[in-house]
Amino acid sequence: MRLIKNENHLIVDYDNPHGIWTLCIIDDFWYAPADYLAFANENYDEIIQEEYLKHLDSETKISAGVVGLMPVYCAALKDLKQLIFFDFPRDDIKKKLFMDWLKKDDIKYHGAFLIDIRDEMAHAEAAERTVIPLLNEHKIPGIRCAFFTLGYDAETPIAYLIKRDVRETRGAEVVQWWDRMLGKISYQFFADRTLISSFKSWHNPSELERSKRIAGFPEFVKQQAKLEAYGVWAWLLQVLDSEESLTNQQYAYLCGKSFLRSGEKNESVFPLTALRGLIFGLCRGLTDQRFVPVIENPPELPRELINVENAMEDDYCLGCCKAGELGFGDLAIRFRNWLYLLETEFGGNARIANMEFCRTPCVHISILLTHKLPSEAFNVDGIGQVNRGWRSFCECWRPENQPHVCNEGREIILSFDIAN
Repeated sequence: MRLIKNENHLIVDYDNPHGIWTLCIIDDFWYAPADYLAFANENYDEIIQEEYLKHLDSETKISAGVVGLMPVYCAALKDLKQLIFFDFPRDDIKKKLFMDWLKKDDIKYHGAFLIDIRDEMAHAEAAERTVIPLLNEHKIPGIRCAFFTLGYDAETPIAYLIKRDVRETRGAEVVQWWDRMLGKISYQFFADRTLISSFKSWHNPSELERSKRIAGFPEFVKQQAKLEAYGVWAWLLQVLDSEESLTNQQYAYLCGKSFLRSGEKNESVFPLTALRGLIFGLCRGLTDQRFVPVIENPPELPRELINVENAMEDDYCLGCCKAGELGFGDLAIRFRNWLYLLETEFGGNARIANMEFCRTPCVHISILLTHKLPSEAFNVDGIGQVNRGWRSFCECWRPENQPHVCNEGREIILSFDIAN
């Protein structure tokens, strides 16, 4: 761990030969890691950490202490190359420094952000006024950002990390957020919560009408939405708050649950309900305001959900499919990452016009873009970030069943094998 101290920012380099990611922490206590590292004198065990935290008897000091300990808490983050700490860009000098850094290619593609909400030095909420607009301007996806706060609220729909929780878990909260940011899908929270006797109905889509009458259910759905980075449960939250029929809401709930379970299992054969959840999450989830129409073919509610007893409790009620040898979790990560790379590289020209999800007679997804893209964007042998993302995505399919680009680079068709 090597500290590089500058006048307006700090860098902690981990000398990780496999590291590609930079985590940027924007906080008015940006200088605190230098204080902690000087105090620890290269001894980072828990005893030293507790000694450092002993004098932290106020919320402000807790905030400074947690920021100071972030180099230790983040040391085990997968593929992390470095931390960089910035103050809020209050003045022109700090704003220019931050913006110049955002323009770097490695940050454009592999930069993540923890943002304090309140500037204690200025006694004002500063994140949404000074930081979020700059991240939006540079097209940083919301899935790579989280608020890092003592508990204040903000309007931007991104994840939250509470500093006191980070301290009490000795950084485990940061590790869990990081894994979700990288694309890990976990069924654990859903499974644990629905094991509680008074909440058991929450496990079953068929009991949704009853579940919605139980205190705490909306908060459960909101919390689950914060624990995955694909927008699936954010989309589900929209459906549950809409005028959709009860059956359609149950169908969405089934897809949300199936997505979590299939993502964690990561098997190459997966249910169509999980794939439907992923599609609606990527298109309609609030993660980055994509709001893309999804066309279902056939458009009618599947007969199985109405005619088959207990169909709503079966992830595989609509059947299952596979693309290649990689599992559903791998497919989801690579699908999501490729879309973000495409949108980052080509901007508005690579926005999705709509997605079509066809269940019969064969399973396929048609992605229609707003503009035609050059053939170079789909060159699996290219060396650009988009080429690498496309090559990684294509690896999910068998060689004889690769994604098909047509309509002069404006449409991509993804075909799946029906599996029994």
